[in-house]
Amino acid sequence: MPENKMLDNMEGVIKTSRVINIPKQELENVSYTKKYDFGYRIVYFYKNYHEILKDLCVKEIGDFIVDKKENVENLIDDVLNKYLKLNKEALAVAIYNVNGSEIARKISDVASGNINDTVKYKEELMYDYGVKNIVDGYRIVYFDNDDNYSIGSYAKDISDFMMDFCLNDPIENESDIPEFISIDDLLNRYLTDLIDVKRVVIYKTNGTLVAEKKREDIK
Repeated sequence: MPENKMLDNMEGVIKTSRVINIPKQELENVSYTKKYDFGYRIVYFYKNYHEILKDLCVKEIGDFIVDKKENVENLIDDVLNKYLKLNKEALAVAIYNVNGSEIARKISDVASGNINDTVKYKEELMYDYGVKNIVDGYRIVYFDNDDNYSIGSYAKDISDFMMDFCLNDPIENESDIPEFISIDDLLNRYLTDLIDVKRVVIYKTNGTLVAEKKREDIK
């Protein structure tokens, strides 16, 4: 449903002049989780810890080298050398499958003493967590009686917030997502599900208040 049609369908929704100014950066910063079911990752080793290179997972080991040629000899060694050169502080580098198995490792020429070799848990290899900046879209914000707030989901379109009410996680197909009826219905759903929340607000990521509803205004 186009945004202007959604905003026309606002019966029961309170539009208030009492706006809580939430820093734009808080609305634009969206936490994310990536899951890798298969592939390979780079792991660096230091004296006291190890580091899995963030936001990098490839399907084939050769994909670590952008300008690779066909039938490259010693491909794995080329990959390890490349990533050691990129990180002068690392004492060693390894290629791991996301299933937890080590494929190969190379020690830096300058390494001396002990190298941290703690277990690389499968969960570390399978997941990445972070924050990305998104300047176009909407956020749900929850308030208590004292105007303390917490920022909830991000959605590119308002109707996408209905994914918060899907019973299946992960969502397998679009039919699992409840139908978007109206903004008023959406806000009612949040207030019904979250009994400690006193007010729910939809903001644009630029800080503009779109709509809000208080618990006492539920009909």
